[in-house]
Amino acid sequence: MAPLTEHQQEIRKRHLTASEVPAILGLDPWKNAADVWLQKREGVETAVDEEATGIGHMVEDGLLDWAADTLGGVAIVKNQLRVCPRDELFSATFDALVKNKPWALEAKTSGIMNPFVAKDEWGEGGTDEVPPRVIAQCQAQALVGDLEVVFVPALIGGRGRVLYQVDRSDEFIAEILKRGREFWRSVEEGEEPPEMPHMEFLARRPRADEKVIDLAGRKELLLAFTQAKDALAAAEIAKEEALAALVTAMGDAGVADFGDLAIFKYRDEHGTGFDQKRFREEHADLYAQYRTTFRRMVPRVCKPAKK
Repeated sequence: MAPLTEHQQEIRKRHLTASEVPAILGLDPWKNAADVWLQKREGVETAVDEEATGIGHMVEDGLLDWAADTLGGVAIVKNQLRVCPRDELFSATFDALVKNKPWALEAKTSGIMNPFVAKDEWGEGGTDEVPPRVIAQCQAQALVGDLEVVFVPALIGGRGRVLYQVDRSDEFIAEILKRGREFWRSVEEGEEPPEMPHMEFLARRPRADEKVIDLAGRKELLLAFTQAKDALAAAEIAKEEALAALVTAMGDAGVADFGDLAIFKYRDEHGTGFDQKRFREEHADLYAQYRTTFRRMVPRVCKPAKK
């Protein structure tokens, strides 16, 4: 999808968008209904994978043009925001709408950085064998745009360009309308969904630093965190000890052959880095000009105050 304008971003805050519907239906592996609830209710923003997003923006126009040619040279208009006339709660930003036809195009990239990620998600071209999250998004677009078909031109790692076709399903759309309205009532009434939000969204939730909540009756929550933290530290120590034993057994060899189990390699890997300390000392003005700040939530366990 092309970068959204400020107007489009404002519209999206007041609607349930086609790209959010998969999360509401439990079909998005990276986002759930509780994450979207935080976005709508409290203005929590999502993190952006700049590399993946940049690749998507770079190839989207080419995919859309290729799909238009493949479909017989149809005329398209790109980056179109629409609000559903049937139910104004729902909106969609279409990668492209096809002129004079009830069709849309939704460009996707998958497995560009790692082709193995995409090999089982995408089926044969010309079918609707796309990931469930894409099916849900396309059906939400069919609802908003009153469409009969959403074509999905996809650039898939290890395969190249493939064109899929998702036909309108009134049964699926009825479920979107039902579940979407139920979700929006929870947003309006401040009732959080039963799912647990992902930490990516919880870390961006606005919070009052000086506000104290009494959770003395739920000590199991803190105990679970501290026990998991201790187990992680113990596992890290065990890993280092196991590595030391393995490397000791190798002597001065760089490779260990474990027969039909595995080959283990312990060798130098060379790369490049950036000496930030030296740069700061030798180019203080330039360092100050490009220095940025960041916000990071850090969990800390402290001893209770003395009474």
